[in-house]
Amino acid sequence: MLRSFLDFKKLLLMLIFISHAGLVSPQRLKEPSVIALLTLNLARFTRWPDNIVLTQSNNFRLCVVGDSIIQEAFLALNGSKIGEKQVSIELMTRLRNIGRCRVLFIDNVEALVLKQVLKLTQKRLILTVGRGRSFVEAGGIVGIEVIEKKPKLLINLSALHQAGLKINARILELAEIITPLQPGVSGE
Repeated sequence: MLRSFLDFKKLLLMLIFISHAGLVSPQRLKEPSVIALLTLNLARFTRWPDNIVLTQSNNFRLCVVGDSIIQEAFLALNGSKIGEKQVSIELMTRLRNIGRCRVLFIDNVEALVLKQVLKLTQKRLILTVGRGRSFVEAGGIVGIEVIEKKPKLLINLSALHQAGLKINARILELAEIITPLQPGVSGE
């Protein structure tokens, strides 16, 4: 319990540190690195069902679909720890082995491909993370927006519950909760 609280304090400090653009020079901490770090820390504050986490290997697979810039930012996190598990970054070119991922970061894919990927990940115990509001509205779990060098979390609770995952309540308090419109429902 104490360790979880200390980890949460570290995340809050990192979020505060990143959100104060004056404290970080743009050359030292670029947007892809911020996104990669936030994704890793989101994974630290996400709960998977105990039987899933305990039955897997000592690796925690974080998969990345995106351009080379975002891939490099995530590769810098390879070997980090989430609890007792070592983070293994996997760059995905094909989504054949998507079921092995615990976290899937998706960036720079066409809307139709994104829709298909998110449909594949529904109810599969995979935390999907991407950039922006449109990602969350399309069915992704967590969207990260960086506006004026300040990160903002957007969370789709419906997608989170469908995936069978739980995110720490304090993270939910920091995030904007997005409720995507259901097909055929008026937005009025």
